[in-house]
Order: sequence, then structure tokens, then C-alpha cells
Amino acid sequence: MKDGDETATISGKAFSVRFDKKAGLLTEYRYQGVTVLERGPVPDFWRAPTNNDRGAWKVFRASAGTNKSLNIELWREAGPRWDVKEVRVEKVDDATVRVAVKAALPVVGAAYAMTYTVHGDGEIQVECSYKPGTEKLSMMPRFGTELVVAPGFENLAWYGRGPKETLIDRAFERIGVYRSTVDKEWVEYMRPQENGNKTDVRWVKLTNAAGAGIVATGAAPLNVTARHYTKTDMERAGYTFQMKRHPETYLNLDGAQMGAGGIDSWSPNAYPMMPYRIPSGEERSFSYTLKGVAAEVAKQ
Repeated sequence: MKDGDETATISGKAFSVRFDKKAGLLTEYRYQGVTVLERGPVPDFWRAPTNNDRGAWKVFRASAGTNKSLNIELWREAGPRWDVKEVRVEKVDDATVRVAVKAALPVVGAAYAMTYTVHGDGEIQVECSYKPGTEKLSMMPRFGTELVVAPGFENLAWYGRGPKETLIDRAFERIGVYRSTVDKEWVEYMRPQENGNKTDVRWVKLTNAAGAGIVATGAAPLNVTARHYTKTDMERAGYTFQMKRHPETYLNLDGAQMGAGGIDSWSPNAYPMMPYRIPSGEERSFSYTLKGVAAEVAKQ
């Protein structure tokens, strides 16, 4: 372990992990000499609005400026604008290092913590927790994290619901092991919007042609999305052909994403029903592990 003022590097026989202590971010994960992650998890509370989201928002937009309990758009910047207050790096034992990040979410007046436990074999346990502030806020569109997987890891496999996309109020697919590619899991709608989510995911794996890559395993089942477009790309485009496909993959590992809704698409009923919402006034947490996959292991 090398712990400096601005960065910390943790390495073992098969891996290395670099942290930016000022930003509170994992900035690189290499396994067997291959860069797998270009950026580790950041808090993510937003989804590119669906047609139902847009329909409901038209009803609330006028009042949302003065009533935060109606302003769902506050969650768009809550994650990207987290304010890191403290980063602590400590050696737990000869084979374990813990990196603890404490931050504020000034946009929504809440607190957030992310803890990485890095083991000697390269496995990283990620624990995320949220503590609300005193103000009453709107529901969260999602409670999760977004990671950036390096280019070239196009093969996607998961153990969860599939093969088609699912949400918590559209979880009609069977649980099983499914294999596809990142591009094939893009779902084409009339207008780009949140799509391709997988519910009840026990693990998800991204690999390259040689079988090397990364696997994420939830402590409890996750919601997972992988695509070559950012949420901003999707929000700004009227059609998919107007977006630039990025070579890297934007991977969401989420504790929850709100439902599709759609009793209608033009009233408050366009939002999901109450059981399929994510209340923001409750403490929340979830965790998962990240582990590199070597080509020779993947081919066994």
C-alpha cells in the first residue's frame, strides 16, 4: 500500500487499485495487467427520464421550484456534486486495506458514505449508505452507483431476471443465467430514455474476447444496467442516431430503481405506484463485491 496526500495505491500479486483521495473516487482497477475499470462507483440517484417520467413531470414542474417534495430533478445532480469531507485509508491486516469515504450531498442536504474493503486477491467489497437530511424531498429515481468499465469488455452475462429488460413493477421475466452483449441490451424506444435494466441480479460479468474482465456480486440482488451512452446523452437526444456511442461502458450497480409506472402518461399517475417508489426520507444502504476475471479462469 502507498498512501500519499492526494492518492492511495493498493496492489497485490494480480491487481492494483488507485484512489483519488480528494475526489473520494476509485480511479483505476487493473487485474492481471489489464485495466478493467476506468472509474469506480460514484453515487447515482438519477435515471434518464422515461416517457412516463416526462408526463408526470409536466404536472409538477411549475410547483417544483418552491416545493422540494415535488422536485424530482434535484436528484440529477445529487451524486455528481457530492462533497467529500473525509477519506481514511487504513491497513486492516496483512492482506486487507479499507478506504472509507464520508461525503455530503449538498443538493439534497443529505449524507453519504462509501467504504471499500480491498482484499489481497483483488476482490473489493463496496458498501454504500445514505442518511437523509431534515427537509422533505421527492422520491429518488434510483439508489445506486455508476461505474465506467474500460473499452473492449463487450460480453455481458448475468444471473437474474431476463432475457428482456425488467423493472420492479415489470419483473415478469424468469430468473436464470443469460448471456448477451452491451449493444444488444440497448432497448430502442421512440425517444432515448432509461432502458435495459435487469432486476434481481445476483451477479453480472463483463468480459472481452479473451474472457478477461470483471464480475460484480450483490450482497442482496441488484438492479443492473450496462450501455455505451451516458444519461446526459440520452436526455439531450431526440433520437438514438443523434447520440455518440462511447467505447467505454457505463455500468449501473443499484440497490433500487423506481418502477416504470404508467397508469396513464399525462397525470401524477404516470409515476409508479407507491410500493414501487424509493422514498428519500429513509436511511438506505446496499453493498456488492467487484473482482477481476482472468482470461484463463473465464475459459475453464
